[in-house]
Amino acid sequence: LRPGQIRDSNGPMLAAAVAASGGRVVSMARVGDRERATYEAIAEAAATADLVLTSGGVSVGPHDLVRAAAAEAGFAPLLWRVRQKPGKPLFVAAREATLLVGLPGNPVSALSCFAHYVHPWLQAAAGRPFDWHRRRGRLAEPVAARDGRTHLVRVRLEADGVHPLARQASHMLTTISRAHGYLVVEPETALDAGSEVELFLYPWQATHNPRP
Repeated sequence: LRPGQIRDSNGPMLAAAVAASGGRVVSMARVGDRERATYEAIAEAAATADLVLTSGGVSVGPHDLVRAAAAEAGFAPLLWRVRQKPGKPLFVAAREATLLVGLPGNPVSALSCFAHYVHPWLQAAAGRPFDWHRRRGRLAEPVAARDGRTHLVRVRLEADGVHPLARQASHMLTTISRAHGYLVVEPETALDAGSEVELFLYPWQATHNPRP
């Protein structure tokens, strides 16, 4: 890698997530922080796809160009930013029957938003009956959301209970690879060890049927 470059983890990761949700990837592209290139990539994808997924470029910095490029391509914004962690800078826009979802650039944020928002849309768009694949269990350790945001907490479902993973930062991709699913912890909520909770399995874990 040259200075300033990073490996593309989000592209292969999201392509695999789309496949796990029953979708088909028709094209993929990587673009730099240039508005014209971003516009051209969005416009080209929208010409053939029902859903355009982007990763990164949806926050508030000078290189966050997806919203402006989407508007130039004819997409009308539906929402921007969600009071949740991880995944606050989520962007959604529509152009006729085509949906654009601008996922955050951090890998865990991108995949968390995909599981919670994009996966259900793919199921509905394909006309499939949707199932969140919930499981119930008792927390092995306490969790809390104290910062005014909903927390999507990655967890493992083990024989002795539901275990929140230790590293919940939005760049810690290894934790989401180990997680069976996630808890939705509402703002200003604390759950004690032993509390009965409902977790959502990730789409790629649902067929593996983790132990209850």
